[in-house]
Amino acid sequence: MTEDDIELGAEVQRTLDSRIRPLLNVDAGDIEITSVRDGLVELELLGSCRRCLLKLGCQAEMVLPTLRSRFAARGATFSIRGVPDHVGGSPDGAS
Repeated sequence: MTEDDIELGAEVQRTLDSRIRPLLNVDAGDIEITSVRDGLVELELLGSCRRCLLKLGCQAEMVLPTLRSRFAARGATFSIRGVPDHVGGSPDGAS
């Protein structure tokens, strides 16, 4: 893991803590960073989010767009375990 990856991970963690986690926690859900390597941030859903029938919509409408728009300039990419890569569109807003 490079210094850039450590910095990216810390910034993503702050975004999760301030903008995303509070919304997921309302329904006993959560999300965590499982790894950061070469600008790829891998995340995992926890709690009720793991088995929620609406998780794809939540990720497509809230989690991935928030992270992608905030970190697009850094070239960061995001992957959520159990969520297909195409969910949430591409970083430039195209589907």
